[in-house]
Formats: sequence, structure tokens, C-alpha cells
Amino acid sequence: MGKPIDRIMEGGSKKKYGLFMIHGFSGSNEEFKDLDEFFKNKGVAVKIPMLLGHGTTPEDMITRSPEDWVRQMEKELDEFSGQAENIFLGGISFGGNLAIRIAGKNNNIRGLFLLGTVIYFYHHFWGKLFIPILRHFKTCYTKRINPKHFFEKSAMDRRKAYPVVPLKNVAEMFRYIDRRTKKELPLVDIPTMILHSAHDSAVNPKSAKYIFENIGSKIKILKWIGNSHHNLVIDKPRQEVFQIMYDFMIKNAKNL
Repeated sequence: MGKPIDRIMEGGSKKKYGLFMIHGFSGSNEEFKDLDEFFKNKGVAVKIPMLLGHGTTPEDMITRSPEDWVRQMEKELDEFSGQAENIFLGGISFGGNLAIRIAGKNNNIRGLFLLGTVIYFYHHFWGKLFIPILRHFKTCYTKRINPKHFFEKSAMDRRKAYPVVPLKNVAEMFRYIDRRTKKELPLVDIPTMILHSAHDSAVNPKSAKYIFENIGSKIKILKWIGNSHHNLVIDKPRQEVFQIMYDFMIKNAKNL
């Protein structure tokens, strides 16, 4: 784990399209192998770095913050920006929140993909209220994974994430959504594709509606995906999701 998925400069030529993706909170870039293969076959340059504190141990994650991840992704994106004429930025789950921050202040991004991005969790109010208190008594919580939430059995094998999550980081995530994401959505003015599972059991689907209504983009599309777990890049309709993203990329690229 931890190796960047980076398909760039094949044959030394600059590509027309580039896709920079950010994985989710406590997840891994290893979940993007099918996405990487799909876009590589389309001739798209792809980079999906591993967020600091991920792909190692949950104890390593405790030492990191959302601001660390934003700085890391900005540096990685800057290094990637010369690999293609049209750079599209995206993120899944909380990775989308980080992407919103970056897109709001980066003038070189052509478009934005937000997959299952979080504004509201289920029981969001109680989580925001009690997790900052619980973190002083308990270091981590254990995730509850229900196989019934996956529409394709093999999706469970493609899922790569920590089985436990530090409550310190969860509390920071709640604060980041309120203090950063909600305030910075109006600053995003590039074409945006919002994809969300209609059966999302982790992030409340009203998150997608909030993003659609509050993002500053003039060109914005909200697409509901059926028969999928929260993580749209590993479950049954993933190839459909990749095709939707690619079509959006082609449509909104600059004519060079």
C-alpha cells in the first residue's frame, strides 16, 4: 500500500486530459485500480496519491489533519499539472471536501468531480455534538461493515480502508465541513459533476442536494447512481460511473 497510482507522460508527450483524484477518509488509493485502468485505456493521465497517515496504521493518521492533506494534495497537483492540457480534479467522500477547497483557489483546474462527498452524515447532529467529547475517553472507533450494503460481492475485496478510525480525526472532519466546505462551496466556479449513490448508507444523500444548490459553478450536474455502496469506484455500477466522468471530461475540456 501507499504507492501513487500515476499514469503520466507515456511516450514523453503531454496528454490532452488529466485526472487527479483524492481518496476518502481512512481509505486508500488502492480502491481506484479499476478507475485507473479505465482512464488509462482512454489515454488520460491519472494520479491518485495516498493521503498522509493512510496506508500505514491508524496511529499514523492521528498525527495528521485536513489542513495537512490539503497542503499535500496541492503540492501533488502542482507537480501533476504539467502532464495534461485539461486537468480535472475529483474526490470521493471526504476526499471531495478536500477537492472543493483546492478547486476554490486553483485557476488551472478545468472541472471537478464530487463522488459521495459529505455535508451530512446520518445522525450528523449527534455525531458533531458527542464525538469531540468521546475522543477524550476513547482513541478509536471500530467501523461496522454490513455486506448487505454492497451490491456486488467482489466490491468487499476492492474495499481498502482502516478497520478503525481515530476519533480525533473524526472530530476534525466535522469541524472542517462546517468551517471550510460549506463556506467555500460558493467559491467554486468550474464545471462540476456531482455523483451520489441513491442507496448511500454512510453519507446522507441530502449532502449531494446541498452541494448542488450551494456550489458557485454555472455548469453543474447532479447524477444519482443506483445499485451501489457509498464508494462509487468499487461497487457494481463503477464502469458506468467512469463513463459518466469521462463524457463530462470530454464535453468540458478546452478546444486545443
